[in-house]
Amino acid sequence: PFEPQSWSEKRWEQKDVNMASLTPTQNVFEYTHTPARLRIVKTYIEVTGTVKDPPKVESDGDYCFDIIPDKKFEYTLGIGNLILRKGALHIEVVPFDQEKVLGPIGGVCPGDVVRVKGVWVVDTDHGMWAEIHPAWEIEVLDAAEKRWPECIFGLEPE
Repeated sequence: PFEPQSWSEKRWEQKDVNMASLTPTQNVFEYTHTPARLRIVKTYIEVTGTVKDPPKVESDGDYCFDIIPDKKFEYTLGIGNLILRKGALHIEVVPFDQEKVLGPIGGVCPGDVVRVKGVWVVDTDHGMWAEIHPAWEIEVLDAAEKRWPECIFGLEPE
């Protein structure tokens, strides 16, 4: 389900979004590492789901984790998500946004039910899976028993 406009110069434009709540930029990938690999499905989406595994920080500094989306958001998954991410939607918070996005919550824990807002993309370099990248807001709707950072002590990321 690629949108032809995601291949044009208009791919950077934000639309369908409350601009007052987001970074004031027209380039949704301004702080994203190697954005040419990402194809925009929608410039703004809200998805709820349950955090699957402990989060990790990738080599580019992005804070990453996966969620199992609620049933009504299963449409956000692609074949790469079903096969390579075991039914999960990948979430990435770029370093520039981490203080704003993670500051209020500290981090996410396996079992947290979260609402994530950001750009819905397909990553063409990593198995053609869908992800929210960058994520601009994360809200914990229902917290797991253990809280950040205790919830990750002794756990190994996949």
